[in-house]
Amino acid sequence: MMYVFLGKNVDQNRELAQMLTQFQLEFELLTYNDIEEKILNFCMAHSSDCFELLTDKLQDYRSRSDISYSELCQLILSDVEKHIKFPLVIKDDVVYAGLTNAEARSLLLPKKVRSMLSRQYLSKSYHVMMARKKVG
Repeated sequence: MMYVFLGKNVDQNRELAQMLTQFQLEFELLTYNDIEEKILNFCMAHSSDCFELLTDKLQDYRSRSDISYSELCQLILSDVEKHIKFPLVIKDDVVYAGLTNAEARSLLLPKKVRSMLSRQYLSKSYHVMMARKKVG
């Protein structure tokens, strides 16, 4: 099961949900309001660098030693939408933050689907190229 936490960007949310639905992936849509301390701790623990989850506003805390982990978490939870990069996706215990649609296709779609899309694109490109040669 994949968990997708959406931010306030309506267009981005719609496009991501449509893509996941189009390829019949199993996922649960949630919003930034659904992120609580337990989920935040999971995300922080399962990311290679917990600061990758956070917006630029909190990057300064990376080098600060005067704030504890729990204080940082409370700061994040005080305004989740402002402090975390959305959309935030949890898939197979891997956390992805701030995915673009291209990154989502690359990281979230099964390899079989990505291969099929790639073949379709190459086939279409080939036909366009051949049509141009005939015209020229």
